[in-house]
Amino acid sequence: MRSSLALIAAIVLALVIAAISQTRAQAPDRLLIDSVHLVDPETGVVTRDRALVIEDGRLADILPAGAALEARERIDGAGRYVTPGLWDSHVHALGDVEDALDRVLPMFIAYGVTHVRDMASNLDRLQTVRAAIAEDSSRIAPTMLAAGPLLIEQEVRWYGDIQRAVGGPGAPEQAVEELAGAGVDFLKAYTGLSAESYAAVMAAADARGLPVDGHVPDSMGLIGVIDAGQRTIEHLDISAFLSCAGGPDGAFGNHIAIRFSVGMEAHMRNLAAFWDAFDWRTCGPALERFGARGGALTPTLSMEMRERGMIPEGALNRLSAGSRDWCLQGLEEIDAAPEEVRAAAYAALRGALLRVKAAGVTLLAGTDTPNHCIIAGLGLAAELELLAQAGLSPLEVLQSATANPARLFGAPGGVERGAPADFILLDANPLEDVTAYRAPSGVYTQGRWFDDAALEALREAGRTDQGE
Repeated sequence: MRSSLALIAAIVLALVIAAISQTRAQAPDRLLIDSVHLVDPETGVVTRDRALVIEDGRLADILPAGAALEARERIDGAGRYVTPGLWDSHVHALGDVEDALDRVLPMFIAYGVTHVRDMASNLDRLQTVRAAIAEDSSRIAPTMLAAGPLLIEQEVRWYGDIQRAVGGPGAPEQAVEELAGAGVDFLKAYTGLSAESYAAVMAAADARGLPVDGHVPDSMGLIGVIDAGQRTIEHLDISAFLSCAGGPDGAFGNHIAIRFSVGMEAHMRNLAAFWDAFDWRTCGPALERFGARGGALTPTLSMEMRERGMIPEGALNRLSAGSRDWCLQGLEEIDAAPEEVRAAAYAALRGALLRVKAAGVTLLAGTDTPNHCIIAGLGLAAELELLAQAGLSPLEVLQSATANPARLFGAPGGVERGAPADFILLDANPLEDVTAYRAPSGVYTQGRWFDDAALEALREAGRTDQGE
């Protein structure tokens, strides 16, 4: 069954690629997308009735709609809204090379995600995927920043071949040197690193000019990683902030055992109690220092707020069989927890996010795809809606998936004259309706234009028919 579905997906994807390749072969020297409204992600200003002029993959000019300009192809934007292409700043997209190239990576484009940050992957798979994309210009994939394997003190069974143990003299330096030589874009520090290994990783990374992102080792605590210069903190969860509410040996140190051994209701109660006990007086100033130097948090709310009703339509039939079983099991556990317990946990989480934002920490939209019912591309739209429900303004939501990651990670492009064209078309104004991100009607990225029909074909090619 899986092989048949994979064949169908490959055929559909091949047809899409062929159509795009034909368009490119007959492509205009100048593409003009007319009658659109531009949403500035920095200011929230909407500039109405404009035409985008694209030449050689760059945004050559922005003119009034209806401008008398020769173009081999003129696309009617029909009053849609243009934003820069979206970022998913926390994904794990390379679990299987064939599936990544044929289905997962195109799915990001299908939902307007033109940039991803892969937060842990096997180095051989990463290099294989990158080589395949570089060698075949017809491949459809987002621009990808990647860490390679996560750096951990000692390997644990759960993380298989996406980890690199760095415990022991000289091991951190050797790992950093090898990963830097392999062309990773940054390093991912993981929970469990000893203080000695963490310090060695940071020093070696600094010497090679590599930023360090990731989790908060218990040995360092929140304040420790902030003062050490870590660029990002991943996940708004107990593990990352544990040192500010009791530490690993305190009341919340057994949070993982509670989640996986006691049950979801106990986990939800523990989550609410954790944020109630959080020492903002001690850790608040550290978060302010973090924010002042440009530090960022990727909250991945979808990992904690996984109500059945929060899963986008069509998600389950895009899951692999194993992922679907894990997803449904988790949903059943959540359903069994009392509604008031879930509500209290989610309220505590939302409140914590607003406190972190108030400290000036940059927020990045990320999903942790493909974990816990989260689908490539489609999952980001759900994450953005959760951020809005938590109290971020529509402009802040947009910034979390565009301006903030672009600034932090130094990615050029967007909707600026002279820059590489990288943008999406939305049917509604995202500053008025955050559900507008669910299904873009146009995407331009890496010199290619995907219209509504091409995007829908990519979405269909992403189906596994594992849903109910």
